[in-house]
Amino acid sequence: MLHCCDGDEVLARDVAALMCIEIDRARRTLEEADGDARQRCAHAIKGAALNCGAISLACKAARLEEVPHDRVRLREMMEALALVDRELRVLEGGAEP
Repeated sequence: MLHCCDGDEVLARDVAALMCIEIDRARRTLEEADGDARQRCAHAIKGAALNCGAISLACKAARLEEVPHDRVRLREMMEALALVDRELRVLEGGAEP
């Protein structure tokens, strides 16, 4: 994350906080939404993940975006969201994971 923010720790914490908010929203949307809304959500998370260097999450989001009704891909995406959320919350607190 620091690399994506040119080493600016304050900016990195702010971006981490915003990404955590988006992850919380995405979890609710992915669990409750139909295929079209799930596809749009996956697309949005893919872009956000790429912007903050969360490449694995972006890949999972891209897979779900392709086939939004696939329960296995949905589970993989939810697991990736949880992992990135934990890592970002550590960064948001000012410490490295």
